[in-house]
Amino acid sequence: MTPDLTRLSVAAWSAGIEPEAAFWENWTKTGGGRWPDDFVARLRAGRQFDTGLESLLPKGGTVRVLDVGAGPMTVLGVASSERTIQILAVDPLADLYQHILTTYDIAPPIPTVFATAEDLSAFFGPSTFDLVHCQNALDHSFDPFCGIEEMLRVVKTGGHVVLRHYINEAEYEDYAGFHQFNFDMKDGRFHIWNRSSGIFPDEYVHCETIFTTSANRPARSVQVVIRKTGEFADMSDGGRFRQRVCDLTKGLINHFVSLSIDKLRRPDAGFPR
Repeated sequence: MTPDLTRLSVAAWSAGIEPEAAFWENWTKTGGGRWPDDFVARLRAGRQFDTGLESLLPKGGTVRVLDVGAGPMTVLGVASSERTIQILAVDPLADLYQHILTTYDIAPPIPTVFATAEDLSAFFGPSTFDLVHCQNALDHSFDPFCGIEEMLRVVKTGGHVVLRHYINEAEYEDYAGFHQFNFDMKDGRFHIWNRSSGIFPDEYVHCETIFTTSANRPARSVQVVIRKTGEFADMSDGGRFRQRVCDLTKGLINHFVSLSIDKLRRPDAGFPR
């Protein structure tokens, strides 16, 4: 992505923080709003791990799963009779979500911590996870293709990246707020596009799209399962560089988060001070 497109993407993304904050504040305050069952399920410590995802994990032992763009509480449970599952939930708005949850005295079983999809390898080492999951989040990012590449960097070779998203959400939402990219199938292949460009991820990264479906998913949705077939040639530790990227990225995001928190605290916003 060119610097100009990056700037435009960041500007569009940052404009979506305020409505996102308002949505999750209302969701938390009302116990899930229109989705009370989802709210209760996310708070249940012994929630069963997704059976469809579990079929993609190695047999037995301890496995690590990364949930990218997890929101205030991951949708994934950890209970399994076959293996020990460790889940790490990350989101660029983690600090905002923690502020909201603390306000309502809610402690999720798995806290969400800060990391951005486009910079996962700045936060985690190469080939760290057995599975990477992302639901209704990657199409909200600065650069979805970069996010996929980074997910493949941190998943083990032979491991899987699972993307669960609504089809062409940016078109449906008229490119408002976070909705800047569309996910769809084109000629049987996973396609990312918006009004200015389009890309087939499998043309650029070491991966195989092994399963795409909308079965067992809500209407207007698509599930994409990508298997990592090889390591990246430039995989190296780069500890100092990774930390610098982490600090700079978090500083940028937290600037916008602080603006949203200030607005939520205004008397007319209905947010407890």
